[in-house]
Amino acid sequence: MPRFCGPRPVRELPGVGPTTARLLIQHGVHTVGDLAGLTITIRYADGATPTRTRALPEATHHTRLLARSAYDLYETLGLQRARVRNITLRGKYLSPAEPATRQLTFDHTIDKTLPIEAVQDRARQRYGTDIIKPAALG
Repeated sequence: MPRFCGPRPVRELPGVGPTTARLLIQHGVHTVGDLAGLTITIRYADGATPTRTRALPEATHHTRLLARSAYDLYETLGLQRARVRNITLRGKYLSPAEPATRQLTFDHTIDKTLPIEAVQDRARQRYGTDIIKPAALG
């Protein structure tokens, strides 16, 4: 499917009219393949490797939104086998955050956590990835 859909112009997507297509092209999204997405691949002990891909609903660098998308994608596999050997999660068609526009939201928790994530990212760049970790109760 990605080989067929990837090179198609965004104007051919259902629900994308001339105005939306023009806006997407202004933001560097010319083809369906330019849309950011996540792909999850599971490798079982028997060698089977199902793969699922999902386009993100909007551009984001917000950890919580990316994690929720990854978990949702994982759940689509409906894992019932116990012998999982490997799980691979891959971001596709990523682009720099600077030119991206930010989606307005009424969720005040996102507005509060984005600046905190930016500080965490700067600290990790300066002092290493192990400097800040999620808190644990116990």
